Amino acid sequence: MITEGQLCGFSRCRRALPGPGPRGGRPFEFCPERLWPGGRSCKQLARAEEALREALGDDAGVGGLPAAVMVFEGRAAGVLEPLRELVAAVETVRAATGAELRAAAGRADEAQRRAAEEAG
Repeated sequence: MITEGQLCGFSRCRRALPGPGPRGGRPFEFCPERLWPGGRSCKQLARAEEALREALGDDAGVGGLPAAVMVFEGRAAGVLEPLRELVAAVETVRAATGAELRAAAGRADEAQRRAAEEAG
């Protein structure tokens, strides 16, 4: 039977932890070998989760994290469309400026060629 003390302390993992070993010792608090994307351990992610909770002022547990994520996603989505419009405008200006510069360079080259022909 697995008790609460035998589960990984990282809220998104909660896997059963191995026993302390044949020589005894301190029981594991987090998965000893599991790595998450980015090479982070359960212990590292639990510490980051705790720091985020403290930063958000949520002492009641991880219940505030999903709400904070939803707020962030909503605000990020609100910024995305204006950014997309800005990128489109910059691309338009870049293309037009590039075309104008190429045309001006062509005219300058042609003027230099004619000046060289006239000079002899």
